[in-house]
Amino acid sequence: MKRMNIAIILSILFLVGAVASTLADEESDKATRGTLKDEVVSNAASHFIFLGGDGRNAGTIVSSKGEIEGLDKVTVKASSSWDWALFTNSENGDVEERHPCALVNTTPHTFLGGTASGGVFTTDATVTITTKKGDKIFANVTGGSVCEIKVDTSVSPPCTTNEGVATFEIVDGTGKFSSASGNGLLHTIFDFCNGVFVLDEISLHMNELDD
Repeated sequence: MKRMNIAIILSILFLVGAVASTLADEESDKATRGTLKDEVVSNAASHFIFLGGDGRNAGTIVSSKGEIEGLDKVTVKASSSWDWALFTNSENGDVEERHPCALVNTTPHTFLGGTASGGVFTTDATVTITTKKGDKIFANVTGGSVCEIKVDTSVSPPCTTNEGVATFEIVDGTGKFSSASGNGLLHTIFDFCNGVFVLDEISLHMNELDD
């Protein structure tokens, strides 16, 4: 791996560590976290041209269920995309020359097709948290990265295990969270070879976590 690639990976790991540390250092009565499961991917698109992608961007719309401390049972919907081309070292976009990390987009991205029927769909760079009582928390994605941490070359095309970190800013809500603000982080590890989430967790720091 080229020295520049190593430097970029270390920079991303430093950024992720700094964000996680910031969340952890906030007042304990306002910080919370949880584990998610039962993920349902309603649509997804690959960046690989031979799979119908545009050669740059990949994206998903995923709903997960779980529990967050202080919020009880929740459903979390994340609609996001990430750009692999920002780390390419090849002018022709050769997959073999790509850096194993991508940057999470902070604006909506439209795909011409995905895993679900219906053709065109858009990821809107948002996170929505819904409690069992129906109260909602709305957030906008502010950054992050997706990295290939394992590649299985025994199959064609090769399949990967990807680790993703997405930061977000809470901008609004409904019900008890009608004036909510704060920030958070989603951390996932997805094994494409077996089609399963290895890890799915969320951290929040909010101004309102009252009962």
